[in-house]
Amino acid sequence: MMDFYQTPMGHTFFERHVPQLIQAIEALTSALDKPAQAVTLPVEADPEFLSRLYLGEYESAPFQQTPEGAELTRAVNTAHDELEALLPEGCHEKLMQYQDTLTMREGVDLQRAYESGFRTAVQMMAAGLSRPVAGQSESNH
Repeated sequence: MMDFYQTPMGHTFFERHVPQLIQAIEALTSALDKPAQAVTLPVEADPEFLSRLYLGEYESAPFQQTPEGAELTRAVNTAHDELEALLPEGCHEKLMQYQDTLTMREGVDLQRAYESGFRTAVQMMAAGLSRPVAGQSESNH
C-alpha cells in the first residue's frame, strides 16, 4: 500500500499546493502587519478634535449660536419683557418658572436630538463600512 505522498495526487499536493498555501499565509501575514486605513472620508478633520472632545472643549453645531438663533432669542426676550410688564406683580414668579421649565425642556429635547443624530451617524458609518451579506440585494439594505 502506498502512502499519500507517494501517489500522483499526494505529489501534486506537496509539490504545488503546500507551497501555494505557504505563500498565501505569508501574504496574509504581511498584509495584517501593515495597518491600513479603514476608510478614507472626503472630509477634513480637525487635528485637535479628539483632544477637544475629551477635554469637554468641543462645541457641536447644534449648540453654536447662529444669526437666526440670536434674532429669535431677541424676539423671545422682547416678548417676555412685554408680557411681564402687562402682568400683575404676583405673576412674575410664575412667568419665570414657566420660562425656566421651557428652557429645561428645550435642553432635554436638544440633547435627545443630538444623541439620536449621533447614533444614526454611527450606524450609517458602520453600515457603510460593512460588507453586504451574501445573497442580499442592494434594495434590502
